[in-house]
Amino acid sequence: MKKSLEIINCIIISAVILCACFILCLFIQDIYEHNSLIPAIFVLGAFLISVITHGYIYGAVAAVVSVLAVNFAFTFPFLRLTLLFREILFLQ
Repeated sequence: MKKSLEIINCIIISAVILCACFILCLFIQDIYEHNSLIPAIFVLGAFLISVITHGYIYGAVAAVVSVLAVNFAFTFPFLRLTLLFREILFLQ
């Protein structure tokens, strides 16, 4: 029972930190023209999750979710998940 409460607590902490990072990045996107701070804020969020929660899995999952969130919401084309670019294929 205690272990499951700890897991739920870590998941809630992770979700709150990632949501706070996302909302902060939305405000930064409206205020500044350059979006260079957005990935750094998500890296800071993943770092905070790794420090605060117990175990490494929460930080690893937060890092993957952060990459997907930045790709989805803050890179062109907006609100689309683009994992493969045509330019990357031609470089290889």
